[in-house]
Amino acid sequence: MTTIPERIVQVRVGQSGGDGLMWEAPLYITFDVELKPSKKPNKGTVTLYNLNDEHVAFCEAKNQVVQLSAGEGVPSLLFQGDVSPKESGTAWEGGTRKTVLKIADGRRKYTETNFSGSYPPNISRDTILADVIAASGVPSGYIATLPPKQYPAGWAWIGRWAAALDDLLANDAEWSIQHGALQILLAGVPRPGNAVVVSAATGMIGSPVRKKKGVEFKHRLDSRIWPGGPVQFEARDFKGAHRVTRVKHVGDSRGQTWETRGSAVPV
Repeated sequence: MTTIPERIVQVRVGQSGGDGLMWEAPLYITFDVELKPSKKPNKGTVTLYNLNDEHVAFCEAKNQVVQLSAGEGVPSLLFQGDVSPKESGTAWEGGTRKTVLKIADGRRKYTETNFSGSYPPNISRDTILADVIAASGVPSGYIATLPPKQYPAGWAWIGRWAAALDDLLANDAEWSIQHGALQILLAGVPRPGNAVVVSAATGMIGSPVRKKKGVEFKHRLDSRIWPGGPVQFEARDFKGAHRVTRVKHVGDSRGQTWETRGSAVPV
């Protein structure tokens, strides 16, 4: 008889760089988070059931960050994001108290951080890019090597760092914030690394569905399926290497829902 590993959900809430508080079973937790390799902040919802008054107040404090981890046997980080106070809140539904946390990855960095700089003629893009990334305050994750580019007339900027990054990358690359770290991928190119195999043997649910611009699929919850990352489909009627364009992790601590839903395009 095959033993199914224990499904674990952990939610940590606190200030950036601090310890905070963490909840897991037997507390009931549900989550629905979506990640894309695009500049708009990834968003999600984490719901904690029947917290006490002190813990509700803690979750609703200003500038809280949520880390969501889940997995079978050993949990892995699925999502990290800033709590949006205007969208979050606590309410009673019958005899159940629900604390709903709406979160966005890098929301405050995206909306509140500016950059200004002026550079001489023939400056290289790599030099400016390093300064823009440093000014953002966002840690670097995977940063692709960009094609060489110089600015004969120099380059100057005053405004949001995110818009400056858009200007520098142009059509050569796409950027996003994943788990609190900056990711830059060459346009249309998967993030390097071994492809995650999606098959009946690995936990694929149903069969991939062909769409006009790629394929949609479902899999048992798997944090390795990453926005912009490579996947290899090994279905009976569908095989091939693809790049993930959307990942949605949906689950709850009592096991009724435990899925990764994704979209991908051929490479």
